[in-house]
Amino acid sequence: GPRGTAGIAGVPPLSVIDIDTFSITFEHCERRTDTAAPGDPRSDVHTRARVKWNVILAIDMNRGPLSFWILRDDITPDVFHRFNHLILLPQLKLPYGFRFPRTILCDALWDHLSQDHIVEIATAGHRIVARPASSPDMAPIESAFNKINQVLTRQRDDLSEANLLDSISSAILSITKEECREWFLNCHYEVPGLVRRPYMGAIAL
Repeated sequence: GPRGTAGIAGVPPLSVIDIDTFSITFEHCERRTDTAAPGDPRSDVHTRARVKWNVILAIDMNRGPLSFWILRDDITPDVFHRFNHLILLPQLKLPYGFRFPRTILCDALWDHLSQDHIVEIATAGHRIVARPASSPDMAPIESAFNKINQVLTRQRDDLSEANLLDSISSAILSITKEECREWFLNCHYEVPGLVRRPYMGAIAL
């Protein structure tokens, strides 16, 4: 059969990047400020406040977390264009005009990607491949999201609105290249140097 991803033929090894977006919402209590006098029961009323951060994350099969952008704004096609143009593509550029083509995976139903983005990526020597919609078993980045959530959950008691941004960044950077290789392998991608043993994890060749 075709070598590459399960259900996506022709994706060469050594060159696969998975990219997607997710949101993290932090909810905390705040004391309501009003004109109640000290001791008035109304001064003890608390309200629940929510802080939401949106994240664009790209992971590389062999390098681990490649690039990310954490922002409060909604992720629109224009925001993704800025991420693509200012963050992702410059990181993939090699000196002296050399090119190392990459395959960039994204969900088939992803609405952040426009034809202009695809052309820009192609002009840089790379290509976009759409993963089948709603197929987490073909999305290594889902495992990255799960780890980030686990790290933040363990830190829940220490999280605050002031340190949430730094905590998300640290959780992303805690992902190792070894974990990424395992995640790509689990999603049926060829990972050079590793082979899958059913029910026993990956071993080095």
